[in-house]
Parts: sequence; structure tokens; C-alpha cells
Amino acid sequence: RTANGEVYDMDSMTAAHRTLPFNSQVRVQRTDTGGAVEVRINDRGPFVDGRVIDLSRAAARRLGMENQGLAPVRLTPLEVPEEAAARWSIVVGGLSHARIDRLAARLREAGPQLPQVIYRWNGDPRFAQVWLRGYPREAAARQVVDRLRGEGYPAFLVRTNR
Repeated sequence: RTANGEVYDMDSMTAAHRTLPFNSQVRVQRTDTGGAVEVRINDRGPFVDGRVIDLSRAAARRLGMENQGLAPVRLTPLEVPEEAAARWSIVVGGLSHARIDRLAARLREAGPQLPQVIYRWNGDPRFAQVWLRGYPREAAARQVVDRLRGEGYPAFLVRTNR
């Protein structure tokens, strides 16, 4: 799988880049021959000094560099989607409203530095979920999940963009 979760397809016009947002469209031009291709960024890398992009086999073939592996290139971003910073949320779900209310009261007592608390109902009026949104770091969110599970709450970590 690629870093964005897709199944890797060496015959598609895709590439890996360390910092460009996923789904960016990039023109890759060889500076020695002038040949160029357009690729979509769907992976992270290369993690080798001096290299700026890893191309799929199809893109490398079109640039005439499938066998040599390396060539000098110039990158021109053509379309760069706005990418929200990855954030982490915690879902505590399937609890009675009374239990959710007790948990929410505890969270409010902990202070305003906590992430946003959102209540959700999943169709059954007897049960509710609480989403704790906005953790910027996975490690901090995972600690809260572990603590909540230790207290008997069904808590789960979710990667989100808000």
C-alpha cells in the first residue's frame, strides 16, 4: 500500500514525494533529455539523500529511465490541493446518556485545554457517542484512549482532518 492507503499500482502514473500533499499533480521533466510526464503524488519518499521524487514504473518508462533508475529532473507542481493538517480524534461510543453525561462532566472539569467534545446519536435514543476532536499528536490521543479503556470506556483512536 502507498502512504495514502491506495494499493500500489506500478503501471499507473504516480509518484512519491516527501512534502507535497497527496493528489498533487506534478510535471516531472528530465533536464538531460527534455522528456516530461505528469504524475499524481500518492506516496511518501524517497528517503535517500539527493533524490527528490520516486516514480512508478510506468512514469519511469515514459521518461526513458526505467532501466537506469536515476536521472536529473525538474519538478513543476501543476495542481496542489489544500491539505488540512492531520489530527486525531477519540470516539467513546455505545454508552447510555447518563454515562456519557458523567464522562462529559469529568472532561469539562479537566479544563478548556481539552479538545472539542461532540455528542452524537446513532439512531438508538438509549445510547450516544462522544467524539473528542482536535488532538494534534497521535501519542497524546493514544494516552487518553488507554486511560479511558482502563476506566471501562469503549474508546477508539481515529485519524481525522479536524
